[in-house]
Amino acid sequence: ATRGNSFWQFLEGPDGNIWCCEPDKGIFVYTADGQPVDTLDSYFPEIQERLGFTDPLYFPEGKRFGFYRDNLLEWDGAKRALKWVKKLPLTIAGLCTTPAGRILVAGKKGIFALHHSPAGDYSFGSLVLNSPVQPKSILAIHSDRRGNIYVSDNLERLLIYTETSQGGLVLKKAIEGTGDCSVFFERPDGQELWVAGSGGLLNIDRDLNARILNESADSLPNATYYSVIPDRRGRLWLSSNQGLLCYDTVRHNAIRYLPVDGLFGYEFNTGAFYLARNGKIWAGGLGGMVIFHPDSIRNVPFEPQVQFTHIFANDAPLETARQAEVLESLDIPYDQNTLSFEFVALEFSDPEANTFRYRMLGYDNNWVESGARGFARYANLPPGNYIFEVLAANSDGVWSTAPKQLNIHIRTPFYMTWWFYLLCTIATAGLVYAWFRYRLEQALKIERMRVQISSDLHDDVGTLLSGLAMQSEVLEITAPEKDKGKLRRLSEISRDAMARMRDTVWAIDARKDKLENLLDRMREHAEETLGPRGIRFSIEATGLNPKHNLPTDIRQNLYLIYKEAVTNAARHSNGDFVSVLLQKTASGF
Repeated sequence: ATRGNSFWQFLEGPDGNIWCCEPDKGIFVYTADGQPVDTLDSYFPEIQERLGFTDPLYFPEGKRFGFYRDNLLEWDGAKRALKWVKKLPLTIAGLCTTPAGRILVAGKKGIFALHHSPAGDYSFGSLVLNSPVQPKSILAIHSDRRGNIYVSDNLERLLIYTETSQGGLVLKKAIEGTGDCSVFFERPDGQELWVAGSGGLLNIDRDLNARILNESADSLPNATYYSVIPDRRGRLWLSSNQGLLCYDTVRHNAIRYLPVDGLFGYEFNTGAFYLARNGKIWAGGLGGMVIFHPDSIRNVPFEPQVQFTHIFANDAPLETARQAEVLESLDIPYDQNTLSFEFVALEFSDPEANTFRYRMLGYDNNWVESGARGFARYANLPPGNYIFEVLAANSDGVWSTAPKQLNIHIRTPFYMTWWFYLLCTIATAGLVYAWFRYRLEQALKIERMRVQISSDLHDDVGTLLSGLAMQSEVLEITAPEKDKGKLRRLSEISRDAMARMRDTVWAIDARKDKLENLLDRMREHAEETLGPRGIRFSIEATGLNPKHNLPTDIRQNLYLIYKEAVTNAARHSNGDFVSVLLQKTASGF
């Protein structure tokens, strides 16, 4: 690397050497091996002006004339000097040669075809652009091997034209949002075109599909790129405002070279790059230039070792028995489950360019690209076992083989342990059992009460009513004629009350809750009511389980309905057969 001069452009001059343009000192001429030849003066007495060459100097391939802004220059090989010829009617913003050999010149206000006669006359013919989209303030122009013309303007877009048979240009495609494109590189097979500019690095395939490479998908830093230079291994060398980068288009990784690697500085200039025939790359900028062969670049081979410096729990320093640098495992309570880690890479060739990636096995198995920031944070980790891993890469992209690991155990809270679940299950089962036992005891208590009530009614009230009926009948025998009717009525009421009481006692008695008890009671009543009248009867229950228990109210209501129907049939019908069918329906019996 050379320092002290600011180079704005490198180009192959008409003498076959490499010309390096310096604004104040002229043009330094070197051989392809970097040996100085001489210095060309940039002062032209014809116009009494020194051309600083801060804008591009164009020499069409194989020609001895060139352009700088609105100046026409010629190379005098005998005197080894540039000769000023004349002022041009336009300011040159770019120049390219089509596959057919036509030289196209981009001016600030249009695209022109250069005509050069054998007599040395130069003229510019304006090209017709058959498109409603017209370029504004052209910045650069390029022609690929298939005849596509690429025009970059100050509206941060790239316009792609093709030549017509009449010599004009027709728009094929407009690519918006490209930034200011300045440098083009086409692969020898014509399959893709790389474009460098303020918007980054743009890739255009054979079908004119364009994509700007970015840091997340392509691992290419976002920057302004001033050049794109291929090497023999297919890599791209990119000069930028952040140093010199080598980008591998297959592996999608970039290596950045900075002043610590031998560069003159960070800032390069647009146009100050050149790929010599011997494979060496020339790149210049503010403060010097660098000449190197890509095959001679040896990356730092040392793998960086990762070291933890600080560990935080719930954003507070975690107190551990050992220092974070030698810690191999963590055992922490469940309420300190927000963990943060700070780590460094022990590789000091360019510490600021070291990069990291990390992951938490057991929580997220995918690597997280951390860039140059050695920090990771995980919030609200569930209880369990984890392994925190960190990998580091040095400034040349060499990654550590084995990750730095930290085993982490977050204790399970008592309310999430198996024995707590077992206790809860046992307690729940106990409560359910107690509730079931309580309901069972209450049901048994009600049944015992029903049996007791039915027994008391039968024994006490039944005895009184029976005695009353018998006393009435005895008194009726000896009573005067006028009182016999009353005593007979009293006896009938007593016996009717006894019958009703027996029905009530039967309904209350918990020992009579089954369907078969209802059927027996129904048959008993039919025999008492229909038998003396010579009426035959049939009682059937279809689709019902005789052992099935019936609720007290349903059993009583069924019996009373049946009793009323049989009594009416016995008293008011002249039939000799009664058929009773009991069956279950969707809404009842």
